[in-house]
Amino acid sequence: MVSLVDYSQVEYQVEEEEIGWIQDLYFIGLKRDIQGKFRYGQKQYDFDEGLVCFVAPKQLIHVHIDKPADNVTKPSGYLLAFHPDFLWNTSLAKTIHNYDFLGMM
Repeated sequence: MVSLVDYSQVEYQVEEEEIGWIQDLYFIGLKRDIQGKFRYGQKQYDFDEGLVCFVAPKQLIHVHIDKPADNVTKPSGYLLAFHPDFLWNTSLAKTIHNYDFLGMM
């Protein structure tokens, strides 16, 4: 129900330059030096200076992956992913849709 990803350990296994998906989880990410661009909704984000991001379930995410050069700083940060059932029967489960930063209305 809950996962923590260490971005310093991530190796992209795709050959595509851009991937997109819809997930069933909440994501809270704290990222730095990620080589690529992240599109969520109508906005595009980069991780050149670091970024905190929040993503709700059932949202479309696009990531443009820049293949890192050998001399580029290795990415760092963490991604916390959790299933909506993790919040089941809590007060947060009833109010989480009110938080605009999750992209939910």
